[in-house]
Amino acid sequence: MEFDAFTSGFYSFPSLDAASQMTMNYYPDLVEGSLPTSGVPQGSEKARMVLTPTPGINTFCVLPKAPVRGMAAGGDGLCAVGGDTFYEVNSDGSATAHTGISLGNDGLPVQIILNEGEAVIMSAGYLFCDGFPTAGVVTQFQFSAQLNDLVVEPETGLFPGALTGDTGGIFYDSDVGSTVVITGGTVGTWYPGTYEIYTVNTDGSAFLGPGEVLCATMGAMQGQGYEWLRSGTTNTAPAPGPYLLAHATVGPPDYVRAAHIAYLDGTYFASAYASNIVYYSANEAESNQPGVSWDPLNFFTKEAYPDAVLGMIADHEQLYLFGAEQSTEVWNDTGSGTNPYQRNASYMIHYGCQAAFSVCRLAAGVAWIGGDAARGMRMAFLATGYVPQRISTAAIEKAWNAYTTVADAVAYTIIQDGHEFWVISFPTADATWVYDATLAQWHQRGAWNGVSGWHRHAAAYHACIGIGTSAESHYVGDWQLGNIYKMAANYYQDSGANIHRRRRAPHLSNEKKRRFYSLFELDADNNSDAMPDVDQESPRLRWLRLGASRDRIFQVDDDGNGHLTLSYSDDNCVTWTTRSAIALWTGPANLSITAAYLQYTEGTG
Repeated sequence: MEFDAFTSGFYSFPSLDAASQMTMNYYPDLVEGSLPTSGVPQGSEKARMVLTPTPGINTFCVLPKAPVRGMAAGGDGLCAVGGDTFYEVNSDGSATAHTGISLGNDGLPVQIILNEGEAVIMSAGYLFCDGFPTAGVVTQFQFSAQLNDLVVEPETGLFPGALTGDTGGIFYDSDVGSTVVITGGTVGTWYPGTYEIYTVNTDGSAFLGPGEVLCATMGAMQGQGYEWLRSGTTNTAPAPGPYLLAHATVGPPDYVRAAHIAYLDGTYFASAYASNIVYYSANEAESNQPGVSWDPLNFFTKEAYPDAVLGMIADHEQLYLFGAEQSTEVWNDTGSGTNPYQRNASYMIHYGCQAAFSVCRLAAGVAWIGGDAARGMRMAFLATGYVPQRISTAAIEKAWNAYTTVADAVAYTIIQDGHEFWVISFPTADATWVYDATLAQWHQRGAWNGVSGWHRHAAAYHACIGIGTSAESHYVGDWQLGNIYKMAANYYQDSGANIHRRRRAPHLSNEKKRRFYSLFELDADNNSDAMPDVDQESPRLRWLRLGASRDRIFQVDDDGNGHLTLSYSDDNCVTWTTRSAIALWTGPANLSITAAYLQYTEGTG
């Protein structure tokens, strides 16, 4: 008879006497053309569900600094952060380090948003940009004031060559030592660049460094730029009038702090750490590089409930602010010039987030690990149309509740071979869980060590190149090493190591009656193109004379070389009886399980 329950996902309780199922490095795959198994008519498929091996990984690039902390793809290019350095990953697998300043390395993931001409990076609690003002150079963002309608005083002015505004002076003594970035101008030939305010004159104009020339001819107008601000600035000018930088005490740069970033409608957003404040940049309509301009007065606050913003994501033209304890708010871009971002009071989600980097787009909504501090945490949610649905099972939650923490979980989503997966890596717990949004099934992925058991999968970050083309490729980053891998179903190893796979079945019991097993059989399919199936056909793997039991759990292990071992336990996995491996092939293999069969007879005792 068909053993349909063998080809399913994870569902195991801490008490294996209640539920025992484990699916490691396999995922259930629906045979969509199959028919119900009861009263099967001639011509139907063997099974409604099969177990497909999870894809392997192959090393593509090794970053000089480790570990990989984040990846992004755009314009058929790939970039990544290794350690404290931003890299451009080349098509030949080499990596080019971008110069500039260090991104810092707090051991946490980074976020990267690629936009035309710039990459905005959140790392170690601060905000950085690659590409401004120079391509391939990393700078750190300071809060800034946007400068419009700039004028260079003409030869006939009070201070020829000084920078001012079209209606008069715009600088103050406290601006001395700050940085001004000139991006260009429409009247006259401006010299874009980064300058330091050297003196502020009595008319409110400023000289930007001794001998600096801002334009080809005096009197240039309608200039554009930014002034990067400093915190705690104090000055001690001897008297009104021109003075030198040496006469000023300048505070440290007022850097933009960021725990999470997002991009929506031409604007960047940065949530401050342990705060309910969200800052937003200039809009692309105001600046061709909006990530550069961050006015400290441009912010809004998560307001409905008092928990701080822990995570943030832009999805379906809306901004989700995930609270650390009990609430998630949805914000809209209203288009208003004075107050563009407002909370949508109709879409309050009364669950917070417990793992900031678990937040991902999934299917038609947003997924995260969270809960409500007043009711309980550590559940997985998928919000579609602002309605959160619990997608974790009791078995998943019992497993997560045994972890010391889930706050450090890191997740990515990937669409591969007809499935959309939400892959969640738990660093402290050393485990990887995967939710298949296509079938609403869970499975696990990991690396097997015969001595210490299962460990989390190497891949923690993902980017896709060539989407929608024959050259579409998935790349993943290693949480421990500087390795970037290609991930594909036709890779049968994890970077040279065999992939150990396991499927543990549910209990086979009928009111504790004795059951005599004469046969356990698998239909397996060798997907390895270079390694044909035994006898050039899909093999039938048979284990005979399996004895009797009142409550049995079957388990099959695939060692990655094409050897499957059958084990079974009659005492809830306390001890195992293992039947010798059946050799299919020696060498890397990719065996899917098409169907399982049992032959048994019921006893009376």
